[in-house]
Amino acid sequence: MAHHRDPLGDSDIEGSLAKDSWWQALLGGITYRLDIYRQGLRLSSRRNKSLAWLEFGLIALVVLVTFVLTVFTIPTLTILAQVLMYHILTMMLANASVGIIAGGAYTMIVMRQSLAPSAILWSTC
Repeated sequence: MAHHRDPLGDSDIEGSLAKDSWWQALLGGITYRLDIYRQGLRLSSRRNKSLAWLEFGLIALVVLVTFVLTVFTIPTLTILAQVLMYHILTMMLANASVGIIAGGAYTMIVMRQSLAPSAILWSTC
């Protein structure tokens, strides 16, 4: 929850992407998920680390099954393979977009800080 204690601060992985240009944020978003997992494993309890490794294994299993079903076309499972592939590609795009979304939030925070206090009061009404 450090991200919410110090949003867009130096220790905030998502916040570091927000200060980059749009293309750097998009490229950084690709490795964002791995950075989040690495930090989570470093800061988690033993129980949560075990759950995280279980999640990694299940994700790997879904990706492996998807690729096997895509390569070895089985007529009855073709639609399942297409849905799984669509899901994986959508999630990859969503993860890559995190930096761009954080950049928008960063811009809003900077703009809000530059407004007069009375303007902020009126904008929240």
